[in-house]
Amino acid sequence: MIRQPGNTDLTEEPVTGEFRESFRRIIGAIKAYHTELGYPKIECAEPERIAQHRQFCLAIHAETTELLDAVPWKPWRPDDYKPVDKVNIAEELVDILFFCTSISEIWNISEDTLADILERKLIENRRRILGGYNKPSDEM
Repeated sequence: MIRQPGNTDLTEEPVTGEFRESFRRIIGAIKAYHTELGYPKIECAEPERIAQHRQFCLAIHAETTELLDAVPWKPWRPDDYKPVDKVNIAEELVDILFFCTSISEIWNISEDTLADILERKLIENRRRILGGYNKPSDEM
């Protein structure tokens, strides 16, 4: 089990596994595609695993740039200089999910682990909001 940094004392709010089946279905479908594709290489030495990690991080970076390009982002141009492309936004988000899944595969991080960490992160973020995380400093 991977320990998440931050407040992970879940005695008050234990992980319920609420997202586990959803993760299994979504991530499993992506992994099945990767198996058919023959990539990423799961069984490899650590130097190759690290190289793949770098490659996937660069791919995520490129997809993030494409995600940015789906909206008018240039501060020196009017906000309506081009239309917002919501379909492209969704496609770029899914591309990022594919590459994130590749990273989880090469490091053998299971869907259950991802689901647990997602739930813990949601709990931690809710606690932050309750503690005033979402308020301007002059309101705290």
